[in-house]
Amino acid sequence: MWLWVGCLTGCAPQPGEPLSAPTEPVVAAPLPAATESAETSPLRVWVDAQTPPEVSALLVGKPGFETTTAAGEADAMLTVLPRGEGVEIANRVFALTAAFPTIADELALEALKDIWRGSASSGETVIFTTEEGLLAFNQIWGEAGPSSVQQVDGQEEMISMLWETSGSLGLVPFEALDPRLKVLAVDGMNPLDKGLNSEAYPLVIRYGLLENPGAARSAQVTWPQPPVITNRDENRLTSVLLTGTTALSRTTAFVMEEKGITYPARDIRKWLTSADITHISNEVPLFTGCPPAVPLREEARFCSDPRYIELLEYSGVDVIELTGNHLLDWGPEAFLDTLALYDEKGYAYYGGGINPQAGREPLLLEENGNKIAFLGCNAVGPQQVWATDTQPGPAECNLDEMESEIRRLKNEGYVVIATFQHFELDEYKPQSSQRIDFQRAARAGADIVSGSQAHSPQSMTLIGRRFIHYGLGNLFFDQMFAGYDREFLDLHFVYDGRYISTRLYTARLEDAARPRPMTSKERSELLSAVFQAADWSFYAEE
Repeated sequence: MWLWVGCLTGCAPQPGEPLSAPTEPVVAAPLPAATESAETSPLRVWVDAQTPPEVSALLVGKPGFETTTAAGEADAMLTVLPRGEGVEIANRVFALTAAFPTIADELALEALKDIWRGSASSGETVIFTTEEGLLAFNQIWGEAGPSSVQQVDGQEEMISMLWETSGSLGLVPFEALDPRLKVLAVDGMNPLDKGLNSEAYPLVIRYGLLENPGAARSAQVTWPQPPVITNRDENRLTSVLLTGTTALSRTTAFVMEEKGITYPARDIRKWLTSADITHISNEVPLFTGCPPAVPLREEARFCSDPRYIELLEYSGVDVIELTGNHLLDWGPEAFLDTLALYDEKGYAYYGGGINPQAGREPLLLEENGNKIAFLGCNAVGPQQVWATDTQPGPAECNLDEMESEIRRLKNEGYVVIATFQHFELDEYKPQSSQRIDFQRAARAGADIVSGSQAHSPQSMTLIGRRFIHYGLGNLFFDQMFAGYDREFLDLHFVYDGRYISTRLYTARLEDAARPRPMTSKERSELLSAVFQAADWSFYAEE
């Protein structure tokens, strides 16, 4: 297993802040017919052989258009458009990718072009792309170097070559993105981000009509601006942010009282609020009888003042996980008060409830046409916190039931996210029971399996297209000692009903309360250690 550690644009400190089996392209309204003057016959169009069939089908045989095989006799050419020229009728967005355990986050466009052309300064980096990508980017950037670009046939060959070829890159159509690939920004722009400026983003292939300057009647031909079809529609894209342990108590609560309730989220609020769905695992009750915050307590008995709900509101939280082992520290009534507060504020929650049935019920959401299900449970207790028929609390794990529920949800078209409260470790590698439970959930069909229990970050793996992160570390909690002050926030992307990618945010805790984005050096060190500790041997599994 290899790691690409090159920082190709000066080691940007974090992946692009908000600054898809392949699906069919978005089909717009039927293309309007060409406009003709009284003296003209149908518009004669020469179709470049490099134009994808689904694009040429927009014009061939349609009213007002007539194809010709003689380029010199054509009024217009259907081809790849130079930037700013011609009439665009379709575009294809590509993404720059690498194998998932890659440390670099972005690449400058000029550096990418140098690699494409085989410039000596680009070293031995190889770009893999599809036939369409090879033909189109040859037209846009110039002929590829003889050994710098290789064509692949299909998604699986692309993934295999990127994982097996150290330092390689891939140019992948957006709809063919896969969780086993990391999407890199180009000149700071990432196609996974909402609000992408498609006019500025350099990896867009535009197809359309160019007037033939040699045609005798070219000056007499006009046509309406047609609608554009694309393989990337933001109305079909959903982002889900998963986070680790939150406990607004002890020193964290003391700092909040001194510096303001929203202080902990100050430096990472943009990450939290930009996701379509933001998850938090709040492990402690919020109730009016919670004692005043003090930095240290003799016992590990945690709670929060109900006023601290303001931090969740400020952070854009949508979903609250209830699998934490401290939720009953102050008894069932404090937990029920917490649920009442969440209900009052309109928060969705899962993984715990007034009884075992409520806690095991999946949380079902729909965003931009994507159906997303959350399941969660507590595998480690202590036994007295688990919900019973007479006591509220976290749901005890029953892996047989969870597997059955995951299969049912997958059959109903949901992207399934399963989260665990599991054993807490202070090392990157998971222990055996973690691996067994997390991998059972993934092999049952869960797209994403995430550990919410970890106070220090753990490694991850891929079971084919299914992503497992054994532990993200703390989000808002006061543990400042070595390792415990590092944390992940995982941003997952769903497109057209399919989980397609994950972006890893990394942060470091300050003031026992406030995580901040890691420096490039800190980030590189954490990713290197976590990727090296990970078991990637299952990535090719079906």
